[in-house]
Parts: sequence; structure tokens; C-alpha cells
Amino acid sequence: MRKYLSIVALLLLVSVTLTACGLSEAETKYNAGTDKFNAGDIDGALADFNEAIRLDPNLAVAYMNRGAVWATKNEPDKAIEDETKALDLKLSRVEDQATALVNRAGAYAAKGDFDKGIADADEAIKVRSDYSKAFYIRGICNMSKQQNDAAITDFKKVIELAKDSSEGKAAQQYLDQLQAPTP
Repeated sequence: MRKYLSIVALLLLVSVTLTACGLSEAETKYNAGTDKFNAGDIDGALADFNEAIRLDPNLAVAYMNRGAVWATKNEPDKAIEDETKALDLKLSRVEDQATALVNRAGAYAAKGDFDKGIADADEAIKVRSDYSKAFYIRGICNMSKQQNDAAITDFKKVIELAKDSSEGKAAQQYLDQLQAPTP
């Protein structure tokens, strides 16, 4: 019985500590989903983001990250819907606003709607002018539209901002391809 009471006391302490730290149950689920997504557990992340949204339908970042899950699962329409919801709920951090716009731009690009992808990337750049991923996705959209000069400019900016990142390395490959002499 004493052991049981100790466990109950510990659980209450953990609960009080989480509440004192300001984490709601929805935020805890959101954080768990983010950890699972980063670890590659896409289905586990989706379940946690779904639960976070059920617990708090106004938790904008949960929609944003669930949109990223949908993009990973090759569900661009669902990704666009969730990123739009996140933006409509007014994400509080500039970084999150830019991320939701770039995620939605990528989903539009996956659907072949490059004009909407470019528009969202432009908005992300207005929100955060140093966001290499925004220039990268805009470069992809421009290249897909055969707007090679614009794509070259975007890829050069990616390299300037984040040369050693995965986007920087990919941008360099695209840049090499676009600038290669034609036979």
C-alpha cells in the first residue's frame, strides 16, 4: 500500500510539474509527436498530432506538423489543408509561420501547382528573409516551370545561406545542372 501511495504521489508531482511548466495535455502530445516524427515514426507522430488536435483544436503547431506528416506520406491535399489551418490559426512564432508556408509550398509543388508554390515561398521569404528552405522550394518550382534564371538565383541564395545543409548540397547540384553547357 505504501508503494502504491508513493507511485500516486510521484504521478501527482509529475502532473503538477508539467502543469507548472505550462504544458497542457495537448502540448505534451504535440511534443511526443514531434519527437516521433524526428525519429522516423511517421504513423506514431500522426497519432500523437491527431490526439493533440482533438485535445486542443486551436493548437496551430500541431496542424503545421501534421501537415508535414501528410507530406511525408505523399498526401499533398491533406498537407495543404493542415498548413492552411495552422496559418489561419495564426502561428505565434515567425519561424513557424515561415515553416508552414514552405511546407504548403512543397505540397503545392508535389501536386504540380508551381505558381502557388512560388507564391507561398515568396510569402515565407517576406516573413523570414534568411530561410534557405523557402529559396530552395522556390528554386524547385521555378526550375519546374523552366524559369531557369530565377531558379539559378534561388539556388545561389540557398548556397549563400546554408551551403553545408542538405538543401545547400542539393541546390549546388541543381545549379551545376542548370549552368552546364548545352551540347
